[in-house]
Amino acid sequence: MVKERARRIEAEQSGGHIAVESQPGDTAPLKIYPPRAFESFDAPPRKIPDPNPLACEKTILLVEDEAMLRELAATILEDLGYKVFTAENGRAALDLLRGGDPPQVDLVLTDLIMPEMCGQELVRQLRPLSPHTKIIYSSGYTEDSIIGSGGPEAGIHFLPKPYTVTSLSEKVREVLGDGAAPAHDALLLPE
Repeated sequence: MVKERARRIEAEQSGGHIAVESQPGDTAPLKIYPPRAFESFDAPPRKIPDPNPLACEKTILLVEDEAMLRELAATILEDLGYKVFTAENGRAALDLLRGGDPPQVDLVLTDLIMPEMCGQELVRQLRPLSPHTKIIYSSGYTEDSIIGSGGPEAGIHFLPKPYTVTSLSEKVREVLGDGAAPAHDALLLPE
């Protein structure tokens, strides 16, 4: 039986808040309150870490099925000075690499769980094409639950989601050997 009164459904993730109010036969407005909405206005402003002069020589292939996160992470990495190519899944990433654009990739940052081809399969097929490319897996699941209790294979790193601008930049700089990023906090990226 459908109740005639309004229902309020709330979900929280990463410190944010989503509210849906619905009534039978009526539209349901969705209100999203990101984590920053709860911060004090007196908090220091957040900023993207300074660009790295060594980054302009490095190329990153970002493989992420969530369009908003892909665009946001690509923008952050470009702001840090990296040349960034993007793909929406593992198959598209391999097509890009096999087509020679980009000609050489220094780092692949890939989501683990994607439609058509998961991140681990992408890396397995990437190795013969580019054996020296460094890899960062990213996922909202824990590293152990995805990769197994033995941990990732040598040379593969893990970046948990949701991640911050700082954790993204620090992990990329660590893996590429570009030095540490300044310790500024930043907005959480969506999972």
